[in-house]
Amino acid sequence: MVCVAAFIILCLVSVFVGFLSIFNKTLGKKYWTVFQKAWHCVFKKVRLQKCDTNFKDDVKNTLLKRLVVKNPKLLKPASALIEILSVLIVFITVWSIVISIKSLLALWVFGTCNVSQPSQCGLGSESCSIDQSEPTDLVGKLGRSFSEWGEIFSAIPDRLKTWEVKDYLTSSSIPLLNLQKESEQATKTKNTENLLRFYYNKTTPNTTKVAVNFVDPGCVVCMQSYRNQKQSGFLDQYFTVATLYAIPKPDGGYKYTNSKLISDYLNLLTSLIKKQLQEKYQGIMSENQDSQSENLTSKLQNLDRKKLAELETLLRLPSKILDRLYAESKDNRNYIDFFNYSYDQEAALNELDSWAKDFGLSKSYRKLLVDQTKQQIQKQQPETASDREIKTLVEEKIRAKGIPVEIYDQKKHNGLFKI
Repeated sequence: MVCVAAFIILCLVSVFVGFLSIFNKTLGKKYWTVFQKAWHCVFKKVRLQKCDTNFKDDVKNTLLKRLVVKNPKLLKPASALIEILSVLIVFITVWSIVISIKSLLALWVFGTCNVSQPSQCGLGSESCSIDQSEPTDLVGKLGRSFSEWGEIFSAIPDRLKTWEVKDYLTSSSIPLLNLQKESEQATKTKNTENLLRFYYNKTTPNTTKVAVNFVDPGCVVCMQSYRNQKQSGFLDQYFTVATLYAIPKPDGGYKYTNSKLISDYLNLLTSLIKKQLQEKYQGIMSENQDSQSENLTSKLQNLDRKKLAELETLLRLPSKILDRLYAESKDNRNYIDFFNYSYDQEAALNELDSWAKDFGLSKSYRKLLVDQTKQQIQKQQPETASDREIKTLVEEKIRAKGIPVEIYDQKKHNGLFKI
């Protein structure tokens, strides 16, 4: 191992020696001679042949020649120490190479160099990490290390595959429309039709590219990502939908205080929209799921004005709530900060209810949403079918190690959307 360790050390110092040899060519020649001997020895080791004894002795003699003169009794212990240090140097080098390869592969596949604890990786894409519980015993840590290799290799095909957005839409996905551009009636009517079709059976516009964002309502990076998409015109170019995923903590609960409450409230709101479309507006959609836009436009125009206004309010409400959460502020603080650090569950729910009132939702619907959200929070096992659907998508199909994740243009994009 002495010759292998010597080769590793010589490789590390080669840069400095190369620089110094510009001024001292004799030093460079001496170094090159020793390096050639070391490489010859390592090459033999790789082929499972015995290393040249004379090179090993040269290394030891160089290191121990002064000790032999001053204290010959320490020669054997010092020689044994050199052997031990050589083994350690080789082991640490090999281990470092393996970890580096693993980290680079994880960075390429997942967008983070640490598979189990993405928050500990400073090289990954900017995101709110999804950390796993850390084993405390040695066996558990070794098992985790091997399982991470398995995760990396099994996810490599995902990095190379074509991502179809429609495969990652859920029953709770929320369209994100740039509602500020609805001043023209034609734009407003088009948005209403797109929202109707999507909430009715997840139909997306054929004339527009589609994108899906997986976000946590309490994630600051998700907030900035949404603002970047809005500012860059992304929401105008793509029919974008958001799927809410409250990041769980390894020891239970959720990473951000009110993320699950906001997710539940908005998921219940989308369920309410779907139910109302089935009960109150079935006549509009049942015959027009696949029909031309003109027919649907005509049916909307023939609706009672009050009924149409109620429908338009209901369809836009989830998008408006998310927009206020991510894009607006109060008292010079982002709304998201209030939900994460200031509001308890009751205050958070009251805030959401006040927003629904601002956006025109009727008192009866608001009471229904608040009551259902409270019931959901108070349940012993508050995981719903919608939660399980989203969890399967995020953790098993997308294999996200951080939020947000965007899917568009047949590719998966990890972390912050950048302008």
